[in-house]
Amino acid sequence: MLFKSPAEGRQAGFAPVRLLRIIALFVLAQGVFWGVFISAEHASAPDVRSPAMLRLALAETEAGLADAPEIEVRRDAVPTYRYRDPDRLAYAVFRHDFDWVAQDDEDAAILLRWSRRIVQVSVNGEVLREQTPVDLWGVLGGFEPAAYIIPEGVLQPQGNRLEIQVDGRSLKIAPELFIAPSTDVLRAIGWGRAMAVDLPIGAIAAMGVLIVICVTALWPPQDRRRMNGLILLLVFWIVRNLTFLGVDAGVPDSHRMLVHFLTTYAFLGAIAYFGLAWTEAPRRLATGVVAGVGGLLAVTLALHEFVLEPLAFFRTAFWTETVLTIIVCAACIGLLLFDEYRRSRDAVLQAGLFIVALTAVMVDAIDDQFDLVIPVGDGLPITFYYAPMCGLFLGFGLCAMLATQATAARNAVVRINATLREKLAEQEREIASSLERQHRLERARVKAEERQRIMRDMHDGVGSLLLGMLVQIKAGRLDMDAVADGVRKGLDDLRLMITAMDTGSDNLVEALAMFRRRAEPQIQAAGLAVTWTIDLEDTAVFGPRETLQVYRILQEAIANTIRHSGASELQVSVGQDFKHADAVVIEVCDNGSGFDTDASAAGSGLRNMRRRAAMVSAKLELESKPGRSCVRLVLEGAATQHDTKA
Repeated sequence: MLFKSPAEGRQAGFAPVRLLRIIALFVLAQGVFWGVFISAEHASAPDVRSPAMLRLALAETEAGLADAPEIEVRRDAVPTYRYRDPDRLAYAVFRHDFDWVAQDDEDAAILLRWSRRIVQVSVNGEVLREQTPVDLWGVLGGFEPAAYIIPEGVLQPQGNRLEIQVDGRSLKIAPELFIAPSTDVLRAIGWGRAMAVDLPIGAIAAMGVLIVICVTALWPPQDRRRMNGLILLLVFWIVRNLTFLGVDAGVPDSHRMLVHFLTTYAFLGAIAYFGLAWTEAPRRLATGVVAGVGGLLAVTLALHEFVLEPLAFFRTAFWTETVLTIIVCAACIGLLLFDEYRRSRDAVLQAGLFIVALTAVMVDAIDDQFDLVIPVGDGLPITFYYAPMCGLFLGFGLCAMLATQATAARNAVVRINATLREKLAEQEREIASSLERQHRLERARVKAEERQRIMRDMHDGVGSLLLGMLVQIKAGRLDMDAVADGVRKGLDDLRLMITAMDTGSDNLVEALAMFRRRAEPQIQAAGLAVTWTIDLEDTAVFGPRETLQVYRILQEAIANTIRHSGASELQVSVGQDFKHADAVVIEVCDNGSGFDTDASAAGSGLRNMRRRAAMVSAKLELESKPGRSCVRLVLEGAATQHDTKA
């Protein structure tokens, strides 16, 4: 904030670099303004000097001008040639004698700074016609320079006389004049019209565009007050430009002066409010400015309507305008510089533009009161109001500033998005790595639990079988064949458990390959030709407990083929179900005599197979006919089981 607490101020301390920075900013802004001002004044005048003095002849009748005595009238700072006539004579002629040397056969021309009160212009007795093209905006803007091209043959190398007859009783006044080649005169008029009319109109357009941008843009809350102050300033700057262009010509003469001063005071109030809002001064100060402007407008209206005569009102309001303009503009420039010093917001472009524009407003007001002459060469008078045209630079400059800020914001968003994408990708990698670690830990935990269950199965299954056989052997109830058969069953069950735990992973393909290596020698020893077909991606997984149940189902199916089918060939195939993409189908088929699937349903072997299939949430399907019998195990969800088991 611009207005900080004492503690914050002490903490900020004195910053010589910042002080040098704002001094350089002020000097640069003044250099820009005065450089543009001097260039504009030189461009709007031919490259010749205007006469320092004219002679004035006064008479009661037009015929009396020929013999009337002449009075020397010097050019003043306005610049004009003016004489206050105590006799209030009706006719007045300003005269100037000059020599002319033709340059490249070019016509000579006369440039008058304005054409008001001009009755007639003649050279060597030849009345000249004004050659200045008239356009709507020139008339509207009150820009009235006049160009008179001197016809060929009128001028002589020496002793030419220019006469300008003017109108007016008490005040005889003639504009500053130049005698130069016609191209120089017309060029100067073009530059003058640009300064007085074209640039102010362009400023209105530029500031209008900026107002639309400021109104429609979604500013953050901390910038809204500053933008409101800027919008208010631009609105009243446009109104002031329009008054310079003469749009108030329709106001009755009795109130035109009042409208001018009311508009000017409101404009100064807008400058003060903008300065406080832009530098984020306390709101009570801005509220005080609004109240003060309202009071000033009310007092001005009361003085005009009820208290002062027109001349007294003009003098009072005119001096008030000058003093207030100097105070308000100087204070706002100081606020901008102080704000840049305290905050160092890198807002040099904005602050510089505002200082240039406020300097123009202040110089216009001082020149109105004191007729400034800049000590350049023989003295350079101010002939234009520069605040209207400064609105153009203010509008375009701020538009460029907003565009630059928008581009910078866009680039910042792009950079931030890229950074966020990188961080997001990094976080995704970290999360994936963390999930993978969690999956491994979870799988290890599940495998450990499965091994514990298998160990319990070994204790309850193989252990119980051997214990029962031991009791029967001691009791003499088992012969050697029964003992051998029981031992073989125990060994087969033990091998299956070891195989289920010894796969090294939860991959179903690897588990079935392990089963093939253990089961294939037994099948071949029984005299069967066996064919293995495994067409399954290695992503299908099962836990050790489920794998053991699959092993036992396959073992039971193969054992039934060996014992009962009389088959010579056995086919074991593993693949995915075409009806269900996430289901795995394991088939054991033979070319034996077949069996009755309904009559055999009550067999203990098939009952055990169905029970084990249910334990792993699988379906057991039987198909049998002479020459082909199949036991089909459909493991639903096995292809994606690793997603839920991990």
